[in-house]
Amino acid sequence: MVCTGLTLSPHISLDERNAEYFAGILNVVHLRSALRKAMGILNRRTSEIYTNAAMNPAKNNFVILHEVGHQAMPWQRGLAMHYDDTATLSDDTHNIFEREANLFAADTLFQLERFATDAADLPLGLSAVLQLAGRYRASVHASLRRYVESSFRPCFAFVLSGQPILQADAAIYPVVTTHESPEFTFRFPTWTRPQQLPAAHPMFARVSREKLIDMEYAEFTLVEDGTAHDAIAHLFYNGHHLLVLLIPRDITGRARRRIVQTRR
Repeated sequence: MVCTGLTLSPHISLDERNAEYFAGILNVVHLRSALRKAMGILNRRTSEIYTNAAMNPAKNNFVILHEVGHQAMPWQRGLAMHYDDTATLSDDTHNIFEREANLFAADTLFQLERFATDAADLPLGLSAVLQLAGRYRASVHASLRRYVESSFRPCFAFVLSGQPILQADAAIYPVVTTHESPEFTFRFPTWTRPQQLPAAHPMFARVSREKLIDMEYAEFTLVEDGTAHDAIAHLFYNGHHLLVLLIPRDITGRARRRIVQTRR
């Protein structure tokens, strides 16, 4: 963070117990409530970043880079303070400054094209996502999104609510968001992307018995224009959301071959 002149506050974390300290920084009516939701704050007056100590290390890394992004972009420096919570750090935020900071954080964390290059050298699947998440010290959710959206192979990811809900006498998993590779979009342009998945689907059988799963494989069928396409579903529960990676059956999953030229 040297290039931006920022420092990470080593003593003050975003916590209700520090409400008096943040009263001079946050101009909000419900200060304690705001601190409970806060994940990161950039205070330009002191050139400090404050983060929520309760976050896991991977999320903390992303939040820090998000705040650095606010500082690194000159056109955002008119604001004395940036407050970030789940809404501003979401993929779906409509605030242009927050979207820019999210993009900055992701590109920095995953080192631009390096992540995609590393991913291409691994077999297609969720095990590769978990391996890359550890390598880049990123969350599994963020790594899955990057993995899918930068892949040259067809794949699709659901981010589902961690627990099913009852709707019209049937349990369903609401879809929080989805990610897909350009090749998947090209191959399945008219497939209707579901907004919810039935909890009775066989791929959720183990999920209904165990709240926490590391990884699970199951069958999934995509129906597009009356034609069924078989896929493999890789499931992972990260403690907040149920992540589902779909890979069409006709994809081998092999890593990309490297061609090394040598002199004769």
